[in-house]
Amino acid sequence: MAAMVSTQVMLYRVTILGVAVLLLSACGASKPRPDEETPVIEMEPMVLEASGPDGDQTVRTYDAQSLFDAGRVAIGAERYDECVTQFGELVNRFPESRFAHASLYNRGLCYEELRQHSMAAVHFQRYMELAKTTKDLRDGEFRWGYNLVESGSYTEAMLLYERLLKTEGLGEFDLAECYLRRGVAQLKLQRFSEAERDFKRTMKIVETAMKGDVTGSDLAAEAHYRRGQVYFELNKNVGLKLPLERMKTDLAAKSRFFRQSQSSFIDSLNVRNAYWATASGLQLGSLYEQFYLDVLKAEFPDDFDESTREVYFLELKKYLQPLLKQSVSIYEKSITMSSRLGTSNHWVTETESRLNKLRSLIEENARAIKAMDDAAAVEDAVKKAPKKTRPKRRRRRAKNAGG
Repeated sequence: MAAMVSTQVMLYRVTILGVAVLLLSACGASKPRPDEETPVIEMEPMVLEASGPDGDQTVRTYDAQSLFDAGRVAIGAERYDECVTQFGELVNRFPESRFAHASLYNRGLCYEELRQHSMAAVHFQRYMELAKTTKDLRDGEFRWGYNLVESGSYTEAMLLYERLLKTEGLGEFDLAECYLRRGVAQLKLQRFSEAERDFKRTMKIVETAMKGDVTGSDLAAEAHYRRGQVYFELNKNVGLKLPLERMKTDLAAKSRFFRQSQSSFIDSLNVRNAYWATASGLQLGSLYEQFYLDVLKAEFPDDFDESTREVYFLELKKYLQPLLKQSVSIYEKSITMSSRLGTSNHWVTETESRLNKLRSLIEENARAIKAMDDAAAVEDAVKKAPKKTRPKRRRRRAKNAGG
């Protein structure tokens, strides 16, 4: 049976002069007076842990700084699971260590990279509670807010950003981020007008702060991207329903939202921020793809029988096929751009997956459309072919003699 022994070795205090006395006492050196100050070296706590079968134990040592250093190395190498483990060991085993506070923050970052936003939010909230400086408090608040939004805690995030926006002394970029994150929460709650206002405020603040040149700005790029999402959602929410006059009105609104969304994603691309450029490339392709799917969901007259419906949808797909090809073209350009920039993230992965599915759909549609066109051509040829006249039969009759 494995035996486990865990010993906490608390702060070591090594008195340098005390050691010197022991070494020099044989030479007759005098002892220091009691009121002399004794220099002290304080070392981090260490844990010795023995484990293994009786009589064959393995001893492992843990100390806060080694765990902290290992966690930092893991972050640098993007080994986020390992990072979570190392900083977790430190926080759990050495909660009073001088490294514990920073470890909470770093572990939160690792959970954020793993897209485990609820766990990240817990760590940043604890980091805030233990903060001793305004800077640490603000760092914790902004990361906490981001992960609240990403984990779906929109109401809590809104309260945080409304409080921060009333806080004096925020810098321009902090102020811009508050509006941006609050806007994302509004977007997720489908408060589209409020969300767009917040994104416009973000853009204005960043443009002012950067004197009009926002090239590379992640805040500006994301604000344009999020505004594109607002109009993407509005476009998606417009159904195409009969009667025909209503459908025309709906289609006009849908097309308007489509153009506004498209324009915002292009604006995001033009900021030239690698991360948000790949995201915008994906969404531009998705915009065309979604429009195609929405038109296929349009209502059709009740008197269409099964055969008529089949022909109707095939004709519709034939008409919409250029939309899918445009979407493929955008996905391909986005992947090429990502490769050129050396960008690799979940947007790129999703783009590649969408591209493959869309190519398959285009090929499937093309086969069905060709079959329909071939059948129609045969039917048309039959209709146009001249009718064959039946040859006259010679009358059979008996002949008279000599005739």
